[in-house]
Order: sequence, then structure tokens, then C-alpha cells
Amino acid sequence: MPLSAGKLELAGRRFYLRGESLVPGDYMNTEMDLQSLAESLSIELFSRPYLGAVRLNPRLRTSAGRFLGAGKIIEINPAYIDAHKQKGLIDTLKHELIHYHFPQAGHGPVFRREAERIGCSRFCLPLAGSVPTRRYVCESCGHIYLRRRRIDIKRYLCGKCKGKLCGS
Repeated sequence: MPLSAGKLELAGRRFYLRGESLVPGDYMNTEMDLQSLAESLSIELFSRPYLGAVRLNPRLRTSAGRFLGAGKIIEINPAYIDAHKQKGLIDTLKHELIHYHFPQAGHGPVFRREAERIGCSRFCLPLAGSVPTRRYVCESCGHIYLRRRRIDIKRYLCGKCKGKLCGS
């Protein structure tokens, strides 16, 4: 994917991201750009079309985006795009397109294999101001988990060793 000075070229089509940043107030034009970009990424990476819609959702606070399977809609957090520019946008669209093309995969082995194949991350970069406030520690291996939301430690185990979690 050739990238240069705010331009992105996919499948022979050029995309301009207004100085590498989307203007949050310009939703109509921006969503059309996002739609076109998602369609091009889908063809280039999966050789299948994306037939859903792409929308900006300023109500998203802790995630870069989400895929709503029932309506086949990808929602993108405009604050995330402003913070992480073109790289964050492309990575988020790739991530959500995996959910579109493999709806039963969740974040399991199929998802991880596809993410590695197309070069996208499994998790989004943190937004400024989204500082984890809760700390959970595995009693067995000592692995530390930092979270913004409270989790029920009776229902979750350590992802590394399956040990019991303790913390706030």
C-alpha cells in the first residue's frame, strides 16, 4: 500500500484524508470517504466486496471502532482518527473488515491468523485521557492487568496461567 503525504492509494483509487486527519464536523463527506476506503481495502485484502456501511460515531469512548453484524455497519471513533491519523484509521478498518468477512471468528484463532496475514493489530492504541484506573494481579504468576472497567474476578482467570485474579 503506497502511502505519501496524506494520500493513500488502494486498488488504483486515491484517498485524501485532509492533511492526514478527518474533520469531525464534516460527517457526510467524511463518511463517503470512509465507505470508499473500506470498499477498496476489502477488495485488496480479502478479494471480496464490502457491502455494508461505514459511519463515524462520536459516542464511542474506549474503542477505535466496532462492527455491528446485524446491520453490517462499521462504526469508527472520530477522536481515535484525530489522535492516530491515517495509520490508526487503516488499522481499525482492517480489524473491523476481519469481523465482517469472518463473523463467527470473534478474536479467536481465525481472527488472529487473518490479522497477521493482512498486517493489522488485534487491539487499538489508547486514546489520550483513557488511563486505566483498575489493576488486577494474578495470584499464581503475578501478571498485571490494567483496565478502565471493573471486572468480576470470580468469573475471570489469568490469560497466561489460568490462575486466580485479585485486585481492585
